[in-house]
Amino acid sequence: MKLLERKGAKPDETYAIAVALAVRLGLERINTIDDHTSDGVLIDTDETYDKAIQAAWKIAPSKAIPKAQAMEAALKTSNDVLVLYRFLNDPGNAGQNIEADFHATMSQATPQQYGRLYVAGWEVRNLRMVANIRAAFGPHPGARVLNIVGASHKPYFDAYLDMMPDVELIDAESVLR
Repeated sequence: MKLLERKGAKPDETYAIAVALAVRLGLERINTIDDHTSDGVLIDTDETYDKAIQAAWKIAPSKAIPKAQAMEAALKTSNDVLVLYRFLNDPGNAGQNIEADFHATMSQATPQQYGRLYVAGWEVRNLRMVANIRAAFGPHPGARVLNIVGASHKPYFDAYLDMMPDVELIDAESVLR
């Protein structure tokens, strides 16, 4: 039920960006690849888990997050969105966010090892999402694929997809220009 409530709460990049872009480009289909089956890793968590993860994030906050939040709050034009996307996809900012998020939670000492559960769930989700991407274009050798994903997934996607011999990654900056 939580998944349905979350999905219905607000549009994500699939609805806000991908559908409009596909229509504009005359594409015949889009494939959704997000996969929350990894949420099962967190099956026995409760409010204590949420509080522990929030506390870890406060210990080592990313310097990039406040700037991104300010940029998002100031969005007025489509060019502003591109500036925000470029900022979020900058490798330096992605590295700060990973350090603040995953390294902070992994170093957190709780008897239940909540930080390690959080990271395990995140890793499983990313692996399944990349598998869904590969499955979507597997029957179409040589296909060009545009993947729209949250910036905190991108470094993982890049690492996993870069290991595949039939995949050539194109730098996001060259696409966002």
